[in-house]
Amino acid sequence: MVRLRSLAISNALLVALLALGAQANAQVWDARKLLAVQGPSGTVSLRAEGKELAQVDRAHVARFVEVVDKVDGRYGLNPDVVLIPGKMPNAFAGRTKEGKAVVGVNPAMLELTGSDRDMTAVVVGHELAHLQLKHSDEGK
Repeated sequence: MVRLRSLAISNALLVALLALGAQANAQVWDARKLLAVQGPSGTVSLRAEGKELAQVDRAHVARFVEVVDKVDGRYGLNPDVVLIPGKMPNAFAGRTKEGKAVVGVNPAMLELTGSDRDMTAVVVGHELAHLQLKHSDEGK
């Protein structure tokens, strides 16, 4: 199992994760690390406590990371890219307690956007705009 380096989740981000259907002890996986350790093709397995929570197409994860990097070229936020569990399509953006930008997506959203780069760009652009406009800071 690869998890984001002990991601200190801010209260606002935790609320967002819970709203997306994640458990209070939500697993968060670093998408880049998953791509690095799980090989160049096939599926990526999201595992926790010895159980497989989901499988996602590796190409969909790679496309999401690629699009985040490309769209972020306009913003310069350099966000961590994470995957969270969830059966209803959703994505989110927020900041860690340290202020690091985070953009995340669940397997259902990856399945929905699939190989459609334009649809992926719409989702990513929407989430990065939240960060750029500091929407995650409004609850503080």
